[in-house]
Amino acid sequence: MIDENTIEEAVNKIKSYKDRILSFISDLVSINTTSSYNNEYDHVEEKIVGRIIDECDRLKLPYRLLTKREGRPNIYIGNIDSFPKRTDLLLVSHSDTVPVSDYQKWKSNPFHATTVGDFLYGLGTADCKGGIAICVYITRILFDLGFTNVKALIGVAEEVGADADFGVNYVLDEGLNAKYAIYTYAGKKNEIIIGHRGLLRYWINVEGESNHTGLLSWQERKKGENAIEILNRIISRIYKMKLNKKTHPNFSKYTFNHTVTLINGGNGESLVPSKANAMIDVRLLPGDEFEEYLHRVQNIIDKVLVDYPKGIAKIEIKNNIPAVCINEKNGIAKILNDVLKEDGIKDILLKASGAANEGYMLIEKGIPTICGFGFEGGEMHRENEYIKMDSMEEILLRFIKIAYRIN
Repeated sequence: MIDENTIEEAVNKIKSYKDRILSFISDLVSINTTSSYNNEYDHVEEKIVGRIIDECDRLKLPYRLLTKREGRPNIYIGNIDSFPKRTDLLLVSHSDTVPVSDYQKWKSNPFHATTVGDFLYGLGTADCKGGIAICVYITRILFDLGFTNVKALIGVAEEVGADADFGVNYVLDEGLNAKYAIYTYAGKKNEIIIGHRGLLRYWINVEGESNHTGLLSWQERKKGENAIEILNRIISRIYKMKLNKKTHPNFSKYTFNHTVTLINGGNGESLVPSKANAMIDVRLLPGDEFEEYLHRVQNIIDKVLVDYPKGIAKIEIKNNIPAVCINEKNGIAKILNDVLKEDGIKDILLKASGAANEGYMLIEKGIPTICGFGFEGGEMHRENEYIKMDSMEEILLRFIKIAYRIN
């Protein structure tokens, strides 16, 4: 537990660092770290990690880079000998972002942190560059208070499926351990995210046969097979599948769901398309069987191809992440719940999120993990993403109280 003198000292530390924290977040937002399925070999996070290193140097925080893929370094912050210890609190964030969805719908430049009233807008503010600031500054403040059982990890490539073998997974394989972990996503200050839905992403890759669309051989369908037409029929039938809409007590209204998110196809004008593919994003609850789902999709493909004898269609799995949920009544979930209650937060919700993240990696390694708790914020993966500045100080203090309870 934390005493009143330490709380007062922590409050003073937070106030003294607040302007630097906001400046740091603004700098992070200005660095484009857009991550997507087609740029995994680019040096996406190299520049932002350089800025994080600068901040660690200013704050005299020890750090260690862990790099499996060139140009995409993970950064561990904390005492180096604490890296494998299972006694500490681990704070987690990631340094990449999704692409900007629609520039025209942003109220401001998404790569320029913009203050409007108590809101700080910018791409990545909530997911998860505000979280990077929490990782760095909570570690520094706790060290200032003489509390050293804390460390942080800022991983790479979370936004391309939360399963990269060169991101958090790699660092865990290198021996990182902790007693508890908190992934510092922004959200509502009365919500504690104790798990997340599973994620299955797969491509349906279709091959047809090309021909000139003006030829009689195509008109009579003697030569050619339209890959886009095949793909369209497959997708239409997938959307007609009856899904198991069972619920789970920790997942609120979330159920099994699937969505077509990307479609590519065609070779050019006047050409019968010989290639087409689509990505389908599937969200699962604990207990949902992805093998059964894919078996049903394969049956659909087989039936469609009966009408297209020259066509080929194959399933290619891109991501496969399990649904997870920790015990809401014990451990780190209870600690957060108790701290929020003592701070007078009403209507506290311990719930799992609809979106997947890297929390499952930590949980599967035996580290009970809060999969989302940070600054107040919202509109992740949408226009006008933001965090709120008026509650920053109280939330930072909450992290201090949580750390002391773990100790």
